[in-house]
Amino acid sequence: MFLAGARPAMQGQAGASYTVISTEGRRALPFRPGAPEMIALDQLSGLFGLKFTEDTLAGGLLIETRGQRILAVPGQSFVQAAGRVVQLSGPVVRERNNWQVPIDFLTQALGPAIGQRIVIRRPSRLILVGDVRVPQVNVRAEKPATGARVIVEIQPATPHRVTREGNRLVIRFEATAIDPGPITAQVPDFVTGANVVGTTLTLTLGASAVDFKADDDRDETHLTIDLLPAPPPPPPPTPATPAPAAPGAPARGQDAPPRSI
Repeated sequence: MFLAGARPAMQGQAGASYTVISTEGRRALPFRPGAPEMIALDQLSGLFGLKFTEDTLAGGLLIETRGQRILAVPGQSFVQAAGRVVQLSGPVVRERNNWQVPIDFLTQALGPAIGQRIVIRRPSRLILVGDVRVPQVNVRAEKPATGARVIVEIQPATPHRVTREGNRLVIRFEATAIDPGPITAQVPDFVTGANVVGTTLTLTLGASAVDFKADDDRDETHLTIDLLPAPPPPPPPTPATPAPAAPGAPARGQDAPPRSI
């Protein structure tokens, strides 16, 4: 559970932070870049309601959360959590008055201790906590013989709906948030841009995009949108051709010969 009143950001590179997404919202989690990336425990205390005390006799650190305990030893790259010993990517360290842990402390120790799945997406600087749906969405465009084709890749599969609103094609996802990947969807005259806001992907259409057709694959991980131009005009009507005259009949415009009596 997220709690208000997180302490000021730890010292480190300005602006270096992850976004923590849970069912309760978003919070920034500052970190110190490096190998491994390090997180200040007082920041985790503000986000997850941790309490930690030092055992001066044993030289360890006791971290309590939701009735569970995590035991860490300064200078060691392992901790005891949820009844087992887990390895971290680096040691737990104390710098001045602050304890710092490697970022995989979240997935290896804290998640099992609080009974929630924690996922770290380093490329997009996201940390997902608990039952949240945050699909990774990549968008690219192709140019077939006519029109244009936009392909949206969605991982994991997420329900969505496509509607047209004026010169925009709007794709709304049933998700907590969207993790946008590469978006390369510009095809002159058919789609001029794409952007993600909240849980919505919007394609800006060009003047030639008169209609569209959207198709999902079976598992909803690929959405294909065909942007269609105006249909070609119908061919001009063919002039009527007069029927040929029957044998022995007078040509049109001539009088029939007199009949003998």
